[in-house]
Amino acid sequence: MAEKSTGPERKRADGSRPKASPASPGARRPRKPGGAGRPLSFTAEVGAHIASFIGSGVLFKDAAWAAGVPEATAYEWLARGEGRDERPPTPELTRWAGEVRQAMARPMAVASNWLFENRRDVWLARREPRSWGPNGHATHEPRPDPYEAPIEEDGP
Repeated sequence: MAEKSTGPERKRADGSRPKASPASPGARRPRKPGGAGRPLSFTAEVGAHIASFIGSGVLFKDAAWAAGVPEATAYEWLARGEGRDERPPTPELTRWAGEVRQAMARPMAVASNWLFENRRDVWLARREPRSWGPNGHATHEPRPDPYEAPIEEDGP
C-alpha cells in the first residue's frame, strides 16, 4: 500500500531531499500559537509588561499575547500565584498575581469615576441595581422594613 503524501515533496536534481536548516546557526523556529512545546518560564520582566498593559485598560488575554505569552500560560501563572493551581505558588508569582489584580482594578476605578461624573444614571444603575433600574430610573416597589418582623399566616 502506498503512503499518503502530506504535500508536494521537494527533491534536488539528484533525487535527494534538502535538509531543513534554520535561518541562522542556533536559531529556533517560532512556536505557533497554541502549539505544543515547553511552556514559558515566568520572569519579573514579562510579568511587569503584562501588569502594565492591564493597568492601561488592556484585557488580560490581550496583555498576555502582547507580552509574548500564550493566554493559557498567563492564566496558569495567575492561578498559581493565587494558590488555585495544583502546584504551590512561588513568592514571585504571588506578588505578581497581587499586582495583576490591582492593575485590573485601576481602569475600572477610572471608568466608574467617569460614569459618576458624566452619566450618574448609569452609575446609579450599576451601583444599586435593586434600587435603580435600567438607565438609573428609580424603582418604586415597596421594600420590606428590615426592622419589622415578618407576619406569619396560619395555615388552612
